[in-house]
Formats: sequence, C-alpha cells, structure tokens
Amino acid sequence: PGRSGGARDEYELTARGETLWPVVWSLIVWGNDNYMPTGSRRIATHEPCGTPLDSLGFCATCQVTPGARDVVLPARDAGAATDPVSLAMTRPHRLLEPLAV
Repeated sequence: PGRSGGARDEYELTARGETLWPVVWSLIVWGNDNYMPTGSRRIATHEPCGTPLDSLGFCATCQVTPGARDVVLPARDAGAATDPVSLAMTRPHRLLEPLAV
C-alpha cells in the first residue's frame, strides 16, 4: 500500500492478485444470475471494442477473454444512496482503476 495525497490509502493489485480474475468473474455472473432482477443486471463490456462479455467473460468480437483491466462496468442506479462510492458507480468505469470520488 502507498500513500497518495491526504489521508487516503491506495492499493495496487499485484500480478498474483490478477490471477484471481476468473474467480471474481464467476462470482459476478453468479450474482447476476441469482441475486439481480433480470432488468437490473449490469453487463460488463470489453473496453477496446465495447462488446458485452458472455457468462465466461469472453469477447466474441475480439475472440479473447480479457483480463480485468480491459473490462468496463456500466453505470448503476444509485437509488437513494448519497455516499461517494455509490455516486461514483453511477458512471461507467474500468475495473482496477480507482473510482473518482
């Protein structure tokens, strides 16, 4: 962990941590299938081309399974939330990039 301006901590994911991406993706898909109502599912896309990823995290356009750094999560509805993180997630963002809060 490192310090960057003010009292905030910033953490950088290691290469070893990035190898957990397939597991994290599986949990995202499981949550969409078992927790999220059909109309409110967030479909992740491959950043370079904008193609939605399938349930295995595969981009049909580029014929690759991108790593987390090339995945974009769409904006979500903040509802009644007023905290900075929930509000920041109302904008599309790349995974592994800090949210602008």
